This record gives sequence, structure tokens and C-alpha cells, in this order.
Amino acid sequence: MMKHSYRDVGRKKFHFCLSFCSVFVVVWSALVINTIVEKGPIIFLKLAEGDEGQYDGIIYPTNMFSGMDEYQNQEGIFVNYKKV
Repeated sequence: MMKHSYRDVGRKKFHFCLSFCSVFVVVWSALVINTIVEKGPIIFLKLAEGDEGQYDGIIYPTNMFSGMDEYQNQEGIFVNYKKV
């Protein structure tokens, strides 16, 4: 079988190069698509963070929160950043 294949490659070099290149392109494109699908969530997350920022939550230094611009620290409750 190897002897027949080697003789066939020697006779039809263009067909061998064409089939080799087509197989190479198919395998390469499958690898690229697989990598993009695998890394897709990370790529879309980075794109979204570029527009809006990367906030997962807001920590307020008191449990008596009444509005976005007002902090009532009457009880002396602060955020312990070592524990955070």
C-alpha cells in the first residue's frame, strides 16, 4: 500500500499538493473556530467591560443607606478592607 501511494504521489504531484492544502485548511479552520468558541465568553466579557466598566457590586460603609449620594454613618460602621 505504501509503495502504491508513493508511486501515485510521484505521478500526480498537483493532486497531492491540492489535497494536502485542502486538508490543512480544513483542520486549521476547525482549530480556529474551536478556539474562538472556547474563548468566546472571555472575549465578549472584555468587550462589554470596555464600554461599561467592571463593577460586580457596590460596597457601602454603613448599613443605613438612604440614597446614592448620602452616607449616614451614625452608628460608626465602616468597611473592613482586610476582610473584604
